[in-house]
Amino acid sequence: MKKLHKFLIKSFLPPFVATFFIAIFILLMQFLWKWVDELIGKGLELDIILKLIFYAAARFVPLALPIAMLIASIMTFGNMGEKNELAALKSSGVSLRKTLTPLLLFAIVISYSSFLYSNYILPVANLKNGTLLYDIQKNKIIEIEGVTEGCLLTFPGHYIHRSPMLESDTRKTIISFNTSFNEVDYKRINENLNE
Repeated sequence: MKKLHKFLIKSFLPPFVATFFIAIFILLMQFLWKWVDELIGKGLELDIILKLIFYAAARFVPLALPIAMLIASIMTFGNMGEKNELAALKSSGVSLRKTLTPLLLFAIVISYSSFLYSNYILPVANLKNGTLLYDIQKNKIIEIEGVTEGCLLTFPGHYIHRSPMLESDTRKTIISFNTSFNEVDYKRINENLNE
């Protein structure tokens, strides 16, 4: 490998890695902004949130790679043009095709890697991300400390009752009743709670 090729690869890699992670970060922020309503107020543990972010980031790798390639190549050749390195290469007899050869080979390797990633890793990441999002959406229960099964709490304007967990049910149910009902509905709610 010529010194020129090593120089181009060394000039290309830092902007490529930086723009790749910046693109992943921007796509993750857009994802979190879209799903923030489903995530807040669920009492989710930190490991579940980190899993969700990891699987979402894994989904965005094929989107971030082309963006990183484009911006890194523009930055690399822009810096070379600004420092008159391209003019020096042309005046020394190196054609533009020879200058672009290492980056074209790098782009082919990245494209093939992205293809393999999209074929083998992306479906698993999509499945796990979708499953985790579905589970989070269906988990409407917030664990309230001190609320045991059969417990009835009163707040101004509300009653909160936690039903006993059935053997077949995997979730614990918390039912909130608004006390702004009329007298008959209020008695019926109390009778149902006492059964």
